Formats: sequence, C-alpha cells, structure tokens
Amino acid sequence: MFSLYKTVHPPTGIDNSVYCNFRNANENNLITSSGNRLNVYKFYPYTINTSDETKTNKLKLELVESYYLYGTISSVKSCRYGNMNKDALIIAFIDAKLSVVEYDEDQCDLITLSIHYFEDEIETEGLHYNIYEPILKVDPNMRCACMLIYGFKLVVIPFALNQDNSEQLDENTEPNSKSLTSYTIDLRKIDNWLEMRIIDIEFLYGYYEPTLFILCESNMTWVGRYAVKKDTCNSVALSLNLNQKTHPIIWPVDKLPSDCLKSYAVPDPIGGVLIFASNSLIYINQSVPSYAVSLNSIARTTSHYPFKAYLENIKITLDSSQALFISHDRICISLKGGELYIITLLTDTESLRSIRSFNIEKCANSVISTGLTKCYDNYLFVGSRLGNSVLLKYNEILDETSENTENNEQMDTTNTSNNENDKMDKKTQNYSFEICDVLLNTAPCGHSIVGESVGDLSEYLTDQESHNSIQLNHIDLITSSGYTKNGSISVLQRSIRPDLIASFQIQDTIDMWSVNLLDPLSDLNEYSTSYLFLSKKDSTIVLQIGSEITELDKETCVFVTKEPSLYVANLVDNKYIIQITISKIFVYTKEDTDIKLVDSFSLNSIFECHLKSAYILDPFIGILNEKNELFLFKFDGCLSRIDVDFDAFVSCFSFYEDKINLLSNTEMSNKENEEEKMDLNESKTNEKKTFFNDVSTSHIDDEDELLYGNSGLDTKTSSTNDYINRLLTEKNPVNSTTNLNTSIKVEKIQTQISHQSQIKKPIFWLFLVTLDGCLKIYNLETLNLEFSILKFNQALKSLSLLNQKNDKHLNNQVHEILVVSCGVDNNRPLIVARIEEDLVIYEISENLKLKKLNHEILIRDKKTKRKNSQIEENERTKQTPYLRKFENLGSFNGFAVIGSTLSSYLVFNTARSGLTSHPIWKDTSFPIISFTQFKNSSITMSGFIYINKNYDIRICTLPIDDCKGKLQIYYDFPWVLKKIQIRQTVNFISYHEESKTYAICYNQQEPTNKLMQLGEEDKEIAEYPKDDDFIYPMKSQFFIQLYTPVEWEPLPYGKFQLGEWEHVSCLKIIDLPYEGHTSGLRSYLAASTIFCYSEDVNSRGRIIIFDIIETVPEPDKPLTNTKLKSIYEKEQKGPVSCLESVNSHLIGCVGQKVFIWEFKNNELIGKAFIDCSFYIHKMVTLKNFVLIADMHKSISLVRFQHEYTKLSFVAKDKHFVDIFSSADSEKNLSIYAYQNDSHDNQGGTWLIKKAEFNVGSKINSMFRLKCRVNDPSMDKKATMAEKRQVTYLTNLDGGIGYLLPISSKAFLRLFMLQNAIIVMKPHYAGLNPKSYRMYKGRRKELSNFQKNVLDGDLLFEFFNMSYPERNEIAKRIKATSEQLLDDLTEVYQLTCHF
Repeated sequence: MFSLYKTVHPPTGIDNSVYCNFRNANENNLITSSGNRLNVYKFYPYTINTSDETKTNKLKLELVESYYLYGTISSVKSCRYGNMNKDALIIAFIDAKLSVVEYDEDQCDLITLSIHYFEDEIETEGLHYNIYEPILKVDPNMRCACMLIYGFKLVVIPFALNQDNSEQLDENTEPNSKSLTSYTIDLRKIDNWLEMRIIDIEFLYGYYEPTLFILCESNMTWVGRYAVKKDTCNSVALSLNLNQKTHPIIWPVDKLPSDCLKSYAVPDPIGGVLIFASNSLIYINQSVPSYAVSLNSIARTTSHYPFKAYLENIKITLDSSQALFISHDRICISLKGGELYIITLLTDTESLRSIRSFNIEKCANSVISTGLTKCYDNYLFVGSRLGNSVLLKYNEILDETSENTENNEQMDTTNTSNNENDKMDKKTQNYSFEICDVLLNTAPCGHSIVGESVGDLSEYLTDQESHNSIQLNHIDLITSSGYTKNGSISVLQRSIRPDLIASFQIQDTIDMWSVNLLDPLSDLNEYSTSYLFLSKKDSTIVLQIGSEITELDKETCVFVTKEPSLYVANLVDNKYIIQITISKIFVYTKEDTDIKLVDSFSLNSIFECHLKSAYILDPFIGILNEKNELFLFKFDGCLSRIDVDFDAFVSCFSFYEDKINLLSNTEMSNKENEEEKMDLNESKTNEKKTFFNDVSTSHIDDEDELLYGNSGLDTKTSSTNDYINRLLTEKNPVNSTTNLNTSIKVEKIQTQISHQSQIKKPIFWLFLVTLDGCLKIYNLETLNLEFSILKFNQALKSLSLLNQKNDKHLNNQVHEILVVSCGVDNNRPLIVARIEEDLVIYEISENLKLKKLNHEILIRDKKTKRKNSQIEENERTKQTPYLRKFENLGSFNGFAVIGSTLSSYLVFNTARSGLTSHPIWKDTSFPIISFTQFKNSSITMSGFIYINKNYDIRICTLPIDDCKGKLQIYYDFPWVLKKIQIRQTVNFISYHEESKTYAICYNQQEPTNKLMQLGEEDKEIAEYPKDDDFIYPMKSQFFIQLYTPVEWEPLPYGKFQLGEWEHVSCLKIIDLPYEGHTSGLRSYLAASTIFCYSEDVNSRGRIIIFDIIETVPEPDKPLTNTKLKSIYEKEQKGPVSCLESVNSHLIGCVGQKVFIWEFKNNELIGKAFIDCSFYIHKMVTLKNFVLIADMHKSISLVRFQHEYTKLSFVAKDKHFVDIFSSADSEKNLSIYAYQNDSHDNQGGTWLIKKAEFNVGSKINSMFRLKCRVNDPSMDKKATMAEKRQVTYLTNLDGGIGYLLPISSKAFLRLFMLQNAIIVMKPHYAGLNPKSYRMYKGRRKELSNFQKNVLDGDLLFEFFNMSYPERNEIAKRIKATSEQLLDDLTEVYQLTCHF
C-alpha cells in the first residue's frame, strides 16, 4: 500500500497577477500565480504590418522564471521599501502564512526576506477548520501591509523605516534592524460591528497614517429575510499608528446594502471608496456626501439606501466581477460574463472630491476573468481560471463636444442654482481594444477520459515490439475546460506525434546529416536540392531527396563516399557544403548544374590518431581527436587553420554566436548599459507621472478575439514575423489613434534593439570543457581566454564567470556540450551539457552568472542486466552526439536529446512557457541513434529525420495544425495541446471505441422568468413578469452531441436535446448484452438525468440508453454515416445520480437506493436493490464490487453477487469526509483497504485507511492506466510492473498528476531521501513540504495520519541537484546515488503515457 504522487502537468489557471519591477530595476515584469506556481514574465516589443501599410507597435509576454512553491498561493502583492531599487513580493498562503521574497541577481534565484506564521493554537484560538482565505492588502505609500486571517484577525506588517525615522526606534523595533515587528489586531474587540463578518479591506489614499477601510456585515441576513432585515452592511476606517500599535476608528458608516461585495480605494485627487454591491454602486468619502446608483431593479426592492440616480440602458450585476482603476477617475470592470465596462467618475468643477455622476459604458466582451492588472500606460492583462488569459492594448479616442445635459438630468441629482452648471463640456470616450498576447489555459479540468489517437500504428510495429506498449503511447488525454462561453475541450498529448512521410532501412548506419545546396539558377526558394549523408563504419552513403529518394552513384559522385564522415554541414547561407571525413575536410559548391570541389584540407599531417568529434558553426570548424586535442579552422572562401594554444586537454567543445555582445565585458558595453538604464529610469518616471491620465471607452468590432484569444499567437519574433502578422491582423481592429507615451516607449525599446544589432558586430565564442571539468570560454576574434569556470562538472546551482576560487573537484566526466540561444530575440545563451548520465542546462544571465535551469529531461538508462548485443548497441550510440541543434523547426528553435534507451526529446525555445521538452514515444525502438533537421522545396519548417535502434530511417514532419488548419496544435505548452472551442459548458465526455466517436454533454444557459410549481392537479409552469432592467436567473438546457475524433466536427444526426429543466448527472459508455446478429456484450451510451424543479416539487429523473449505429451516408455528406439512436427512455421514481455496468448488468443510484437492472429486449428489468440511507452522487465499479460516495458521509463498499442477484453492504469508512467529485473537499487523497481479518475494522465492516496525502488542488476526475513497460523480457521486475496500474488525476487548477504504487523496498529508500531533502534543501518562501502534504480535515482525528504516499515533486528535485549535494544526501541515508536515481528512473519509465 505504498504509493508515489507526482505532478506531470503544472496548473495553468491564473489566480493572481502583479505588475512590478521584480528581477531588476530596469525590467518590467508581470507576476502570475497558478495554484502553487509563481511565473515571472517580461515584456518584449514587436511590430505588426497592418493591411493599410501602417506599423503597429505591441508588447508580448515571455516567461523568464518559474518557481514551484510548497503552499497554495492565496494572494500576491508587490512592495518596495527602504533603499530597495526593485520590488519585492508579499505572498499570502492558506491558511495564515505570509512570506516576503525578492529576486537576488547574484544568486539568480528567489530568496526569502521574512516569514510570518499565524497558524498556531494561540492565533487560531482553538479554531480547527478555517473557511476564510486570507485577504492581503498593501498601503499605496508602502508603509505597511495588512492581511485578514480567520475572518476576524488583522495582521499588520510594517515595512522598513526611512532613514529620517531611524532615530525613533523603540521597543517595538527588531534588534539590528530598521523595521518594526509584525503584530495582530483582534477586530472583534475594536467595535461590535466587526464581530460578525468581514467582507473586504482596503487601504485609502490621501491620509497621513496608513488608513484601512473595513467593509463588514454587523447583522447577517439572507434573501429570504430581506422583507424584515436589509441594509445590514457597515464600514469603518482604522488609522494605524505603527510605532504605538494603536488603531482608532475614524470613519464609521452604517446601513449599507446587504449585498455589498468589495471595496476599491479611489486614487488621489478624488479619494474615498467605491463600494461594489451585487446590484448597486456606491461612492463614499469622509468629507463629502455619498453618491449611489442602482444597476438594476433588484437594488430598489432589496435596499432602502438613498440611490441618487436611475441609469437607463444599464442592466448589470457586479456579482463575481473584477475591477481595476486605470486612472484617477476611471475604473475598468470585468463582469462575471466577461463583459468589459468602463465607469467614469464625474466630479464637480469646483471640487474634485465630490462625485456628481457615473458614466458607465460597455467596451468589449473578453474572457471570464479572475483579476485585472494594468501594465505600462495602456495595457491590460486579464487573468482567468475559466479561459485563456489575454494581454490587451487599449487606445483612447477623445471627441470633445459641447452639448446640453438633458440626457444627464436623470443621473445628476445635485441641486445647483448656477445656470452655467446646467451646461458642460462632455468628453465622449471611445476605446479600441487589441489583443497582444494569449496565455493558454486548460483549467478547470472537468470530466477527463482517455481517448485513442488518430493514426496508423502498423508502420511502427515490428516482431520484437509489443503492440500494447505502442498503444499506451498512442492515446490522448481528453478533458473539458472552461465555463459557459469559454467552454472548450482540451486534447493533451505528453509526447510528439510526428507524421511519417517515408521510412527505409540501411544497416550499420552510425550517424547522418541533412544539408541543402542553393541552386544559383533557381529563385524559387533556398532549399532546391537536399542531400542526406549517412555515415557507416567504413563508408558514407549520399542520398538526394526530392520527389523521390535516390542514392548517388559512388563512382560518379563528387562527395567522398569511401570513408566514414565525421560531420557534414552548410556554410555561407547554403552556398557551400562542408564534409569532414576521418582524413580530410572537403568544401563543395554548385556551379550551373554541377557540384564542384572548392577546397580541401588534409588532416593526416596534423593528427596522429583517430578523430573523436567535430562541430561546425559558420564559418568556424572544430575537430577533436582521441588524444583530446582540439584544432580549429575557418572558412573565408578557403579553409585556413587557426593556431590556438590550449593549456589543457579538451573533453568536448561548442561554438556560439553572440549577436548582442553579452559576453564582451568591456568598458564600452558598461557605458552603454548605464545609458540604457538612465533612459529606462526616465521612461519610468514619465510613466509614473502619466499613470492617471484620462482614459476613454469604445466598442470593439469583433468580440471573439477578446473572448477566446488568438489561437495562433506564436512565440517567435524575427523568424516568424509574417506568421504572427497574418494571425494578429485577421480579426483585430486597426487603430488609427494610439497612446503616444506607450508608442514612443515601445518604439524606443525597438530602436535600441535595432541600433544594437546594427552597430554591434556578432562575436563568435568557443566553449570548451577540459578533462578536469573546467569550462573555458575563448574569444575567436582575439583568440584570448576570456572566462574560466571551475567546478563546471559538479553541476552546481549557480556559477560565476568572474573571480572563482580553485577548490577540490569531482571527477565527473563531461561527455558533450552544446551552446544554443534562448529567448525571443535569441539573446540568452544556454549551455547544455551531458555530464555522466545527466543533462545539465545553464543560462548565462546579464550579470555573467551561470544559472542552472530545472528540467525533467531524463536520459539515464536503467541499470539492468542486458545481453551482449544490447550492450553493443548502447556502445554504438555513444559514438554519436546526444545533443542536436535545430532552427525554425515548426517556427521554434531548440535542440534534440537522443541516444537514451529511456526516451528522446525535442526541446523548444518558446516565449509563453520557456523551455518545453516533449518526448518522442510513438516509435518505441529506443534508442534513437541519430537526428537531423530536414528541409527541401516542399518541407521548409517542420521536417526532421531520425534513425532508431533497428536502423529504420524515418523522414517525418512536425504537425503544426490538424485537419487542414482547422485545429491549431500548440507546442509552447507543457504538453502538446489541441483546443476545441465548444463555447458552452462541457459537463461530460465519453469515447465510443466501436464507432470512433466522442459523445459530449454540454449545457447552454439562457435567462428565464418561468418556475415550476405545484398546481391543483399536477405541477405547472408559472411565469413571473418583471421590469425591463430585472436580472433574470439562468436556466440550463442540456444537449448530447457526437463529434468526430479527427476534425472534432459535430455529426448532423448525432445530437439529442433533453427536456426542459432536465439536467444530465452522468454520461457513460456501458457494456450490456446484445441480442442482434452477434451475441455478447455491446457498448452503449447511457445517460442519467435529474429534473431540477423548485423546492416544492419532487424531483425525478430518467435513464436514457443510446445506440450509436452506422448508416448509409447521404451524397456529399460523409458525416451522416453515424447516428445517435435512443433505444430506452423511462422516468424513474427519483433523481438518477449515476450509472455504471457490473457483470453485464446496469447499476444505478436513484435517490438513496442502488438498483440493479438487466437489459433485455431494449428494456430494463429490475433484479435487486439496496437502501443506503444517504444520497449517492458518485459510483465506481471494479469486478463485482461497487464503491459509492456520499457528499458528507465518505465512501461505502457494496458487493453484487451475480448468482444470487443480490446487493449487500461490505464495509464503509468510519470517518465523516466530504467527498468532492473524485477526492474530498479539502484536496486530500485517501487510500483505503478492505481487510476482513484485521483486528481494528469492527469485524470487517470498516474500511481501513492506509494512506493520506494532500494534493493542493481540488481533484475533479480520475482514471487508471496500465503501467508502461517496453520489453518485459529484459527485467524480472518489469513483469511485476505490468500488473500495476497508475491512476491519473486532473484538478480544477489545470494540473495533472498521477498516483503510482511502488514496492516497499523502494518506498523505504525514497522515504529517507524525501526526509533528507526536506531538511537539507532550502525551500522557497520558507515553506515546509511536509506540512503542505499533510492531511487536512474539517474535524480533528484521534488517530495518527498514514504517511504512505511520497511526494514525487520533491523527490524528482534530486535529479536537478549538484553532484556534491547528491553524494552528501546519499551518504546521510546510507545509500548510493545510483540506487536512488535508479528508483526514480523506474518511476518515470512506468508512467510514460500519452
């Protein structure tokens, strides 16, 4: 009963977002939080050429940092205090933890400044279960921060004191510090209004001391009590004296509407507070009268508050809305339906602090948001958990007209005797919104299933391979995502599924290279002629790839074929081909129609031994021999040798082209950097001055762009500008008027980049690693040693290019090194090294630091006993490099990692997700021994060729879109993603394997004024007419629709509409007896429904069974060949909550009873039932056992005895646990066992809890898969692993994890490793992983927690540790690092699905 849980897909739904200067003072960052992930983005400019030949400047987002925290993030705010030149982050965690962190430029990592913990028994005052999430607010003047915890306590965290106040330190000041200690305030003791419920807190502008506004409800009520109790909300303002720790009440306000939701502080010079209620909008200020308006007719009947105006043509509700002040008098609101509104606060001409009216205008329809963040002057980031998050650019257009205020008399109720005030200059605000970037999101993951991928597997099958193993790789994870208009279906693939163009076999192939030769007589494209060089042990084969693949004659071929080739590449923009053999270097070009030899260089005169490896980066060539001696050459029309005296033997090397001179540490570059910093500081001061500029509103022409985001937003700039321009200009409106400040700022950044690229000449660098593990960097222009990095082979967390001390080093061999460019502008060099059996990736930062990047690219082979032939195959792969660089492969740059028997990867450099690695599992003939990018006249961006262990040469393309461009495939995502927009809430998904179709259940919401109620004889529908501005409730209309698996198009005859008020509670594929032309079981589609009436009408339900049949298609309508036919529909005596099949019978839950039916002659015949005395909402069958779950009474086990047709109780959980879908409501996973012979289960009537684990996110769906084993004959343990099953889980944050059973021996070893990592490794924000994974319940348990589930996220950090840390941990737990790595590698191998 030992298991391991690991997250394989990070959460994607954005909960919080902050705009600040996080990494340094000169870089603007957007910080987002998703579950327990903290992502840091930076902005980069790009230009779009519009249809009217104008250029539009925009900004996009690039992921630069991502942190995994061991705590659920509740809120994130930025702050800056003391002498800080950049912003720090204040992060609040559930239940009552707070950490202050910042980015350390020296360590290139997140560091913790302070930790505040308020979860002890004294602070909770005996409260065991907390239902309140912490509310975090920061003073706008950066004097303190406040956090509301447990609904009644206020935590005050003073920031560092200024130097002027340093002399006023008292006993409240921490020793050796200039900051005050944090303290708590019990709000219940301040005022009796604060004893009941605190709704919201907010800091106010314009006060000498930090002033906190508290919105509360002193006397709680609800909708049914509005007739006798309303206007129960109040507010108070606390003036916080941080030195004296006093907090007097200065501004009480009572009798506010009972539906108050949030409060927003109005910036200076207006000041005051804007209170959002569900049906009204209220402005209050301490010195001026309040002003309130009703937003619909509900407010006028549920509140006696004196509303000053009635707004025509406005019918909205502020429930679940998000708001943000974009200027001092305008606030942007995103409603719960995704509509964007701009509210303008109209003030008096004499006093800016007096609100005279509200101007509310709708701007556009966007995604359903969870937060708004303003970036720069005219950018708005809309974060969402229910759809894709978008970065919008809004431009204001001001048209000043002088007109009478007759239309405003109904909004303006202030009595003015001056006739001049009756007329005013009204500014008509218009906004045009443009989408700039999209962050993809699959949250919330609703119902998830396993689907079969479309494609032919016969090409990948051999006699030695298992068909089941390939099938486990050829499946998709299908999940429902989004809500209402953001509803969609996400098809997720962990691996890449290349399209196979051609496949052939050439035995004994060692390596290969694909090159192109430019035809001087053709102007069509640069890839007119493509050649494939195949190197064998004693010869080279050259293939010409065009419309056909032909082998060049060895006798007449100009290329050298009688010797094995060491490296082949292109030079000078594909004008030349260079071929390095074991004896010479040859350079070829094409003149007219013939290929001619341009130059050659004999290597026998300088090499006294065999060659080891070679690498080429135009125009430099490097060759390494077996004596570890490196020789350099350069091609400038002819080959010439470069004499460099290396003072040590070289293990491996690589070249790098520095286009922005990042590594040139000269005084000129320092001066330029200082000038750039001054320019950016000036722009920031201008930005602060113009932060509260006038902003206006308008309508957007096309709402789909803001609603769903642009599906084709790519992550490249220079290489894919045309692609981006085409995608962004399809629907986005073109704005003739833009914000001047932001345009100048973006153009300034672009001109700086272009100016640098024009002036700075690219510098070529040589990266080499010596045998003692030292990394040395040479400037190939000056041939000088510029940097020397010691202990590179130890894989330390960070290294410096400057001033390193010589220390003892480990003898870890660096087998291979590759330097590639990272980032949108390819301005961040990455050092990819293969050290021992690990892949280490370093990023060179701007301050010349080497920061180690965490990844999950495992190239380690499992240490098992192999046959001699298999050992020879592994030795053969070591002759070729593992790391292969590619450019513009599917519009992405990156590198391939091959040679491992575990997996091969394609690593893409993306903007939205950083480095994303996707394995190649479709071909299970591991290892892949060679890889090369392939381009010709027909395949220009997505072609590649690889060779597997069976010498199969496969020419493939990377699919960019599916179904002829109808579905976009996203590779800049943690998993390969295809997203199908349904634009309705998807409730259930089922896959019918016989017809290869997907059954989707979705609901469409529409307002209604009808209500089902009891009549004289039977129930009847009553209509309730209301006012025109009344907000009607929403009614759901459910549909069942069949979709094709390839194009995801709805089938014309595959739609079924359910009745009015009928909700689908379950949709399953069940196996029932079939009495047609063939006997046996057949898969049917079964649905259970519930009629949701009012509380006075008894609820019933139906069971509907469908048969998916094939029909003769209509002419020119191929989709009409499948039909959804209803074969059984009958109403039951109660609500039917769930259905399953067990032993060829149908089992269902009707209210509190569980029924067993036999399906015969298209009828259900009752066989048995059992009364459970609780409402069942979830059911799972396994063989003849049925596991049922109640909402509050946990789970019970029922057994079906087929021979007696009897249902009987077996055991139940003795604990009262609230079951939420597939796990409990507190995000816990529990593993139970039924042991009737145990002494502590009350004679077998109790289920024994064996393991408990907190996931951190609410799990919504589970499914099981067989563990993946490629070749069970290789290892006896593999045969045992075949019997195991891994459980995959999807949660509401968009994350995916799995639960894998492991052996007791591996559990004990990994359990000790987990404890050692917790103790030895510092964790972000001072969080404790053990506390994060502890079981959390609503009630105190009298038994000890069962800690039999390991934290795989923590354990897999062992791969990213340095070698000294690994050895120290292994020594402490008395194990070897090889054993620990083998255990983790086995876990990875068993879970290689999708």
